[in-house]
Amino acid sequence: MSQPVQLSEDDIDDILYFARANEVADLEECVKSLAGKLGVSEKEIVEKAVDPVTGNTPLHYAAANGHREILVLINNLHKSTDSQGSSSSPLSPNMKNLSGNTPLHYAAQTGQLPMVKLLLGANADPMITNEAGHSAIYEAQIHDKEDVVEWLTENLVAAMDKKKRESGDASGGAEEEEEVVMAEGEAVVAEDDESARTLVDGVSEKLEKQSI
Repeated sequence: MSQPVQLSEDDIDDILYFARANEVADLEECVKSLAGKLGVSEKEIVEKAVDPVTGNTPLHYAAANGHREILVLINNLHKSTDSQGSSSSPLSPNMKNLSGNTPLHYAAQTGQLPMVKLLLGANADPMITNEAGHSAIYEAQIHDKEDVVEWLTENLVAAMDKKKRESGDASGGAEEEEEVVMAEGEAVVAEDDESARTLVDGVSEKLEKQSI
């Protein structure tokens, strides 16, 4: 039985730093070297590079800082042995850190619209909420990233349609499509669809109640 991959604290720090600093060549060289040394895949190496204090992954740092090449590199590793990629993998765009934030939350918070688009293209779920109960679009709203809010809101229906297609329709398409109601900056999925939740989180209402 193969032993689980174990990286040193320095190895983890190096990988996370290279991802945060957009040092693509250094990241690739580091990961390749460690994979050869430990006799495992490069994917397994990057999966173990998780900050023990914050739970941040290389993808969290790439998303927050707008590093497209790092995101593409990680996404390719994520799908290297599985065309869909496991949502529980640290390489997944839906992986939460210890605060419940996904890479999409960070991209939205920092106004990295190109990264938001790339993450959704890599199957990031815009309906995931963090420990504060905030979706990515709400985080964008409270950080005044209006271009991100506008784009996510306009693409709500498309994102949900894509998610529905990927999850499959057991009834063969017999079920009615979700009804989406747009009002006062809030997108609400019809209550008869139990699998869907509010994406915008009642942005207007929350902003009135909370002191930002």
